[in-house]
Amino acid sequence: MVGCFIGLFVKRKILLDRFKDLKTTKIKTGLGGSTGNKGAVILRFKLDDSNIALVNCHLQSGNNKGSLRTDEINFIFDNAFKNEHDGKVRFKSLN
Repeated sequence: MVGCFIGLFVKRKILLDRFKDLKTTKIKTGLGGSTGNKGAVILRFKLDDSNIALVNCHLQSGNNKGSLRTDEINFIFDNAFKNEHDGKVRFKSLN
């Protein structure tokens, strides 16, 4: 994916005590999934007993393209974490 970014800032106490199972993935939807000009980046994690997912997506533009955007969203959700692997997750301390 070119240009999509999710930044997540977490207090150290929460990160160590309550934050678990952080995974990332990217889904390409441009030109039938072959290029990264359209698509999504997704971050999911568990906070206490709640599963949370953050999605940043870049979809088709233009009038009368609503059904294409809906198809892209469905494709993104259907394929997110399908080929599960450990995504690169970087923790950076601001201290």
